[in-house]
Amino acid sequence: MSAQASTNIQIPIIRLSMLRTCIIAISLIITLNFNAFVEAANNKQELTKNQLKDLKQQIQNVQQSISKIDKHKNKLVSKLKQVELDINKLSKEIFFLNEKIGGLESQYGLLKDKQKSLQTQLQEQKKLLAGQVKASYNMGKQEYLKLLLNQQNPEVISRIMTYYRYLNRARSEQINKFTQLINKINDNQNQIQLKQQEIALQQHLRKEEKNALENTKVEHNQVIHKLSKQQKSESDKLKQLQANEKQLNQLLSKLQKALENVPVKLPKKPFAKSKGKLKWPTRGKLRRLFGHWRSINKVKWQGVIINNKEGSPVYSVSHGRVAYSDWLRGYGLLSIIDHGNGYMSLYGNNQTLLKEVGDWVERGEIIAKTGRSGGRRKAGLYFEIRRKGRPVNPTRWCKKMPRK
Repeated sequence: MSAQASTNIQIPIIRLSMLRTCIIAISLIITLNFNAFVEAANNKQELTKNQLKDLKQQIQNVQQSISKIDKHKNKLVSKLKQVELDINKLSKEIFFLNEKIGGLESQYGLLKDKQKSLQTQLQEQKKLLAGQVKASYNMGKQEYLKLLLNQQNPEVISRIMTYYRYLNRARSEQINKFTQLINKINDNQNQIQLKQQEIALQQHLRKEEKNALENTKVEHNQVIHKLSKQQKSESDKLKQLQANEKQLNQLLSKLQKALENVPVKLPKKPFAKSKGKLKWPTRGKLRRLFGHWRSINKVKWQGVIINNKEGSPVYSVSHGRVAYSDWLRGYGLLSIIDHGNGYMSLYGNNQTLLKEVGDWVERGEIIAKTGRSGGRRKAGLYFEIRRKGRPVNPTRWCKKMPRK
């Protein structure tokens, strides 16, 4: 071979080697970048968890600071708070028990349907197996060994043996399927019985919780009656209303500061663009109180009241994060949702709070159940919308209340 030919062969080999080196280098760069991306994503996720932890701690500090500045606390108010927190706990447990029972009953229904299907398959298998037994019986009349001995033609003998072999195999398969079906039916029946027992247990727990709730409600009514007797003068009522309003404003101010450094997942459509298009958080008789003087003409209403049946569902009016979920004097069990860009919605006087601080909620997601907390005599929801701490008229933000 000539030197020129040898050179021509080596050049592609060198180029191939360089190409491999480039591919390895590119792969290494991609791997490093991907690892860096994954690490950054994990750090971001961890950061979010830490931020949520910090947020909860900050809000807890806010609650403690608000409690310290409350100069109008007395034994009855403290008792009211404790009783209403007990009601919240019991009614929340009943709510989740109802959800669990609903899920169990759904599973029970599916198991019953499966049992019917398996029984149908079993009947079909019985028919097939009966056919196999009948065919075997008919052939057995001629006695398998006698048939073989009487045949002179080897091909006929071979066919008969093959036929018997197929028949026995088919019968064996049918018996196996039949046995497997019976086992499945038995297993499914056991699961049905277990589900029945679990449903019965959860229903028993729910009954106990309901009894405890009713007893606590009796105590709640007694406390409210005593409080109404205690606040006889107009002066006392005015001081209480002013103190309640001041406490709420301080809470909102502190919450805004706590939320400043925590990122908000804003929806595609900002809250401000929803003006006049929001659905009311609950259905009932709307009292358009915003801007009107209260019974004492020194404090104005900053929201509206929607009267309805106790335990009616309360829905979030828009996407947001729960910034507050606790008891506040004058507003009872209160949930506050931060919608970003300085907008918040407030839901007060609830019987049950179903969301915790830091939970993300979507528009139309259930967040609470209406009640009489905060000392109200009638069941319903107190509802506000705030922009940078200042109340705005909810009737201008929500659509017409639908009729029941």
